[in-house]
Amino acid sequence: MIDAKVSLSAYLESLEAETEAERRQLLETHARQVQAHIQKLAAKSYWAQFQPSPDFVVFFIPGENFSVQPFPTPRISLKGARG
Repeated sequence: MIDAKVSLSAYLESLEAETEAERRQLLETHARQVQAHIQKLAAKSYWAQFQPSPDFVVFFIPGENFSVQPFPTPRISLKGARG
């Protein structure tokens, strides 16, 4: 199962931020959006919807820069992605 519906708007806005504080805030927003999407994927229970059930769900982000850069903030965690 592949899901590629992540919002990138806050990340893209961060590229045009005029201040470091604004950039940081937008990157934190992006990280929260990604984290929320992962939680939604876990809640979809794909294993209960299909026979045979998928072995895993791939959360596709269309570029490494969308996933590596925004997550140095310790307050944001991608833990709990399992359903």
